[in-house]
This record gives sequence, C-alpha cells and structure tokens, in this order.
Amino acid sequence: MRQYRNTRFIVVAIVAMLMLASCLPGRRHATTFLNKRPQIAVMIVPPTTTFAYYYPFGLYPENPGQPGEENLAQSELLRNTNLNEATSLFMETMVQQLKLYQVNVFRPDKFDEFLSFPGQRYIFSVAQTELVETDKVFTDRALIDTILYTQEFLIRAIERNTWFEFVEVDARGETTAMEVVYSNFSATDKINGRFRYYAFSGNVSYEYTARNLEVNDVYNLNLEAGTGNAAYIFDYLLNRHIAAANPQKTIPPITYNPISKQLFKAAPGKGFTRIAQ
Repeated sequence: MRQYRNTRFIVVAIVAMLMLASCLPGRRHATTFLNKRPQIAVMIVPPTTTFAYYYPFGLYPENPGQPGEENLAQSELLRNTNLNEATSLFMETMVQQLKLYQVNVFRPDKFDEFLSFPGQRYIFSVAQTELVETDKVFTDRALIDTILYTQEFLIRAIERNTWFEFVEVDARGETTAMEVVYSNFSATDKINGRFRYYAFSGNVSYEYTARNLEVNDVYNLNLEAGTGNAAYIFDYLLNRHIAAANPQKTIPPITYNPISKQLFKAAPGKGFTRIAQ
C-alpha cells in the first residue's frame, strides 16, 4: 500500500509539473511585461464624433459600423440620451481605468510630453465609435414530457461598438504597420422566467418577470465599456509582448487583474477583435 501511495504521489507530481510547464512561458514573459510598466506610455485619442443608430427588429446590419439611418426619433433610449455626455463618460472611464494598470497614460493635449517619453510608446486612436439601439428576439425553451415548448419576447438592446487604430511609435520593420481592433459591449432587457407544468391537467404555462432597460442603463453601459476597453488595451499590449517573445509558439491569451494583481487565462470572447487590413 505504501509503494502504491508513493507511485501515485510521483504521478501526480509529474502531471502537476507538466501543467505548470505548459503555462510557464506565457506567465514568465507576462511578468516581465508587468515589471516594465513604468517604461510604457499609452496615448488615448478620442473620437471626433459618436454615431448613433436605432434599428427596428430585422433591420440590424450584418456588420457593425455599416452606415445606416439614425431613426433616433423611433428609439426609446437613445433619443433621450445625451450622446456627448455618454461618450465623455466612456472616454474618461477608459483613461482613468487604464491608469490602474500603472502605465503612463497621455491625452492629445500632452502630445509633446508623450513624444519625449523615454520608454515604449503606443497610440490607441478611437477611429469610430457608435451607440446602437435595436430590437432582438429572446427565446426560452424547455423539453417537457417529450414536447419542446418555446416562449419568445421582443426585447430592447443597446451596444457601444468601437474601432481603434493602434500604432507602436517605436516599432521597427514589419511591426510598424497600423492595426485596427474592435470591441463590443452590450446590455439588454432581462427576462427571468420558467415553464410550469401542471401534472393533473397536463397544461403548461410560462411565468416570468421582466426588467426593461432605462436611459440610465445607457450611461451605465458606457461606464462598463470604458472599463472593459481599458482592460482590453492593457491585455492587448501584454499578449503582444508575449507573442513577440515566443514567435514559434501559440500562447493562449492572458489577462491581468489590476485589483488582485493576478494573471489569468483569458475567457473566450474577451478582448479585442483584430480587423484584417
């Protein structure tokens, strides 16, 4: 029994070492990047305008950013939203949250100071940003006694879509090209419901409560989008550094939490989407 336990311990230890080794390269270079934060400068350039659109159900474009009719008079939320205030909230939150990552953050009015910064310099320009209000279908389903029941609702959604142009000022060679990245943050009406089966009668009903979006939720979404984009910007630079240090490997994306000061494997779907040039 003692020999079995010793063998099991060795096997567990080997597995643990292999798992540690598989994630060590990314973490090691991520730690190096974190230690270099005082030498990193990021300039955030705000947009010149914010586009706003309302798309009734079935008219949402296939690709975000396509020109369309504003139709704000038919909207419930954006027509009562101060777009300049919402975008200012979005941008200010992004800048302040990015400072939590302990990098040097500059605005365009400090361009001369940014150019004279002695470390690595990066620019993220908001090339386009938009607020979108649209109608979507929410469908709940349940399989009861071999019968599939469905319940549909027309719900309201709002989105903050943003395209950034990214430039590494001090890049050399193939890395000098501008990159375009995209982010999307959204909120919807909330439906909390369930199907209820009555055994004696065999009837099925659907019971639910709804929480509909309000104008204040548009501003809350901009807070969320500002915070999220700050994280996306830092993680983009972090993973770019890791990829450059491991040109022959594909390292799963890593994310950094500035509050807990910990590194994690990035969740699927989080982070910027790169737009092919």
